[in-house]
Amino acid sequence: MLIPKEHHFTSLVIRHFHRVNFHARQELVLSLIRQQFWIPHGKSAVKKELRNCIDYFKLVAKPVSQMMGDLPIERINPCRAFEKVGIDFAGPITTKCLHTRKANNFKSYICLFMCMCTKAVHLELVSSLSAAAFLSALSRFVSRRGYPSDIYSDNGTNFVGASAYLKDLFQLLHNSNVLDYSSSKNIQWHFIPPYAPNFGGVSQTHKATFAQNVKGGCAEL
Repeated sequence: MLIPKEHHFTSLVIRHFHRVNFHARQELVLSLIRQQFWIPHGKSAVKKELRNCIDYFKLVAKPVSQMMGDLPIERINPCRAFEKVGIDFAGPITTKCLHTRKANNFKSYICLFMCMCTKAVHLELVSSLSAAAFLSALSRFVSRRGYPSDIYSDNGTNFVGASAYLKDLFQLLHNSNVLDYSSSKNIQWHFIPPYAPNFGGVSQTHKATFAQNVKGGCAEL
């Protein structure tokens, strides 16, 4: 049966097939209609009618995709592993010293060295947030992986009003001994902009993955 495109009866037919088939998509509705009726320019007629169906639009709605910025230059330029590293701390964790008869509990931290290019991770246990303990961890890292040319870490202004742990971490990363050691080894230190943790996305991602794996491993003990 041939029915005109702009007639009210045509709109009723399209709505019927659309609702009976649970708000089916445009192609299915048009296919079912053509088994009994023929609408000139049927595709545009069905599309126009379905545009007024709120339930249909809720079903086929797509979330807006976030526009992504370009990756920083240190993430895309080829270089040796751990030539450009991001540093972050995880913890605190409780450790025991077994060299004494009475094993005491100590608060320790994990220093994560993350390669900005390959995303490889190197872990070092740090006994405290002192400059000496961090420099020891950095020396052990250098002994295994070589000297990095650039180090990226959190900016101190992020720690204003934060917990004592974050304040200690701020003092550690800005300690003159740490910066002097970096300068003597020709290591350039970069601090991410204030209030912009997305600039340290690689570090934050690996830190979260590490914490999840540690919790999962401890659950099996």
